Amino acid sequence: MNLPDGLKKLAAIFPVPLYAVGGAVRDFLCGEPCYDIDICSSLTPDELIPFLKSRGYKVNEESKRLGTLLISAGGEQFEYTAFREDSYPLDGSHEPRAVRFVKDIETDARRRDFTVNAIYYDIKANRIVDPLNGKADVEKHLIRTVRAPEIVFKEDALRLLRMVRFAASLSFEIEKETFETAKKLAFEVTELSSERIREELKKIFVADTVRGIKDAHVRGLDLLFDSNLLQATLPEVSVCADIKQSGRYFHSTVYNHLRNTYEVASPDIRFAALVHDIGKLEAHKKTGNYYKHDLYGSELVQKVMRRLKFSNAEITEVATIIRWHMFNVKKPESVEKIRLFLLAHDKYFKQLVKLMRADRLGGGYPEAHPAFTRLNEIVAVRKKMAAERVPFSLKELNING
Repeated sequence: MNLPDGLKKLAAIFPVPLYAVGGAVRDFLCGEPCYDIDICSSLTPDELIPFLKSRGYKVNEESKRLGTLLISAGGEQFEYTAFREDSYPLDGSHEPRAVRFVKDIETDARRRDFTVNAIYYDIKANRIVDPLNGKADVEKHLIRTVRAPEIVFKEDALRLLRMVRFAASLSFEIEKETFETAKKLAFEVTELSSERIREELKKIFVADTVRGIKDAHVRGLDLLFDSNLLQATLPEVSVCADIKQSGRYFHSTVYNHLRNTYEVASPDIRFAALVHDIGKLEAHKKTGNYYKHDLYGSELVQKVMRRLKFSNAEITEVATIIRWHMFNVKKPESVEKIRLFLLAHDKYFKQLVKLMRADRLGGGYPEAHPAFTRLNEIVAVRKKMAAERVPFSLKELNING
C-alpha cells in the first residue's frame, strides 16, 4: 500500500505489528486510492499512550472505553483503535454495553460489519492479513456480514444503511442471506439517532460521486426501496409508490416520477429532487387532484427534514425550491411577474432552476415542450436583469455611506 511516510515511520517504531484496516485496505485491493486510513494493533491505550509520548508523538484520547486514539504522525492524523471485542445490550440501543480489549486479530475482525471491511494490512511487514476471507469477497464484489447477519444488524442497525451504501458506491452485490435478513430487520433503523440516519442517506444519494460509477445513486435508492429501508427512513417518499399518476408525460406512480427526477438531478439537489412531489398525496386528499402539491410538499418536507435533523439553512433551501418548482409551468407569467419573483427568490435561483430542469426531464418532457420554454424564459429574464445591473440584495445597491 502506498501509505504516508509518517505512518510508515510510526509502524517502524511500534513494538507490535501496526495494521491499516477497513475501507483503506478494501479500496487498495480494488485498485483505488486510499483515504482516511484507520489503524489498529493489539496495544491498549494505557500501553500505547506513554510509549508514543515518550517518543515525541502527539496523542489525543478519543474514547478510553472504546480504545480509540487520534495519533499525529508526519503532519497527519490517524484514528487508532485497540483490538477489542464488543458486547451489545438486548434493548436495541446499538451502543456497546461492554468492551474487552484483546490480543487476537480474528476476534477484532469479528466485531466489525462486513468481511470486505475486516481485512488488515501489516504496514511494517508489507502484507495482507485476512482472518475472515474478506479478500475473496472483494474479488467476488460481494457484501457479506462477518457473522450471522441477524446478529450483526441487531448489534448496530446503521449497518443496514452502510450495506446499501457500500453496495451502491462500490458496485458490489449483497449476499442473499445478508439482504433477506436486512429486509426483515429494516425498521430497526428507527431506533437510531436521526443524525446517523441522515448522514448515511446523504452518502447513498451521492454514491455515484465516490468512484464515478454511473447511476450508483439510483442503485442505492432502489436497494433502499427493495430492502424496506426507504419505507423505514423516508415513508413520505415510499408511500408515493401507491399513488397513481397519469398524463402524457407521467407514467405509473408518483414514486416513479420522483425516482426519475432524482436520477437526472445534480448531486447537490438530489434530496430535493427525491421529495419534490411528496405533497401530491395531501393535495389529492383535499382537492381530488394535484393542485397546490408544491405548497403541501414544501410544508411536509420541512417536517421530514426536521425529523432527520437537517440544518435550518438546508431546510429553508429545500422547502423554498419545492414551493416554487411549479412557477411558470402551467401558465406563462408576465415578464414583470417573473422579475418580481426573481427578486424575491434570487438566493435560491440556481438550485431552483436545477430542480425545475430535473423535474421536467424526470417527467419525460422533450426539450421542445412549453415547460422547457418557460423555464428558459426565467433564465433569460434573470440574465437580462443581471446585464441591467439590477440589485438582487441590499449589498448590491450602488451606494456608499
